[in-house]
Amino acid sequence: MTGSEPHNPENVRQYWCYSAGEWSTLADPLPAMESRSFDDMLKAAGFEMWTVAGEVYKVPLTLAVYTRTQEPCFLFDLEGSLTSHQFYARTLPDALVLLNQLVPTVQAAAVTDQIAHVDSESQSVLTDLLNILRVRSRDI
Repeated sequence: MTGSEPHNPENVRQYWCYSAGEWSTLADPLPAMESRSFDDMLKAAGFEMWTVAGEVYKVPLTLAVYTRTQEPCFLFDLEGSLTSHQFYARTLPDALVLLNQLVPTVQAAAVTDQIAHVDSESQSVLTDLLNILRVRSRDI
């Protein structure tokens, strides 16, 4: 997968869709709307927020997942610091497979970014957090 819009000689917007372990392309389910926001397009297509990873903190990578009853049932919005990519999962099992693959990357990017920006004032908070995690891992 190289981006959200695969090459299409007819210039029809095509997006990646994950289904039953395979990637294929489909025409963009979001309606083209002049001067409308991404949120307006989501609403018009029947999508609602389902879950978000990485939104709480300012992190280099976030993942928002939207759902609807019509297939493809899930829209993934993977956002980096400069651009975002949208792609779809046909069903709940497909969405769960993608979440299992993507969320660890989003979490690792968030943790790495937070550690890289630790300053002397917040270092004791980070040390306390790491100690709590260490103790919890021993209790498991």
